Amino acid sequence: MITMNELRIDWKTELSQLGIIAIMFIAGAYSWNSLPKHVPIQWGPSGPDAYGGKDDIFLLPVVAVAIYLYLFYKYVYWPRKYNVFDGWRDGSPESSFVVLAKRVGALAVVALAYANVLHSALFPAH
Repeated sequence: MITMNELRIDWKTELSQLGIIAIMFIAGAYSWNSLPKHVPIQWGPSGPDAYGGKDDIFLLPVVAVAIYLYLFYKYVYWPRKYNVFDGWRDGSPESSFVVLAKRVGALAVVALAYANVLHSALFPAH
């Protein structure tokens, strides 16, 4: 088992990603009372074409947590545990930036999709 000291986690990087996830949960909780009974969960060319219950609003934040855990394992935990560093981890700032961009970018895409869900639920088109 690898210890936290051996991981050498860059908390600035991790907190930026966890902040995106926290904002998603906070936005869902904040808008909970304003949400209609059924919220759009799927869109087609003509707009929303499938609806779910109010509690489905937290589905995308849970997906974001799963993505975060997977990317943390892939880019932080696994290489340090097994002392395997691919080309992305040659120590140059550029390679570290690319990894960070992949990790934050994946969560940002989910967060933007979540913002669209909240917006569509709170302000339905007539």
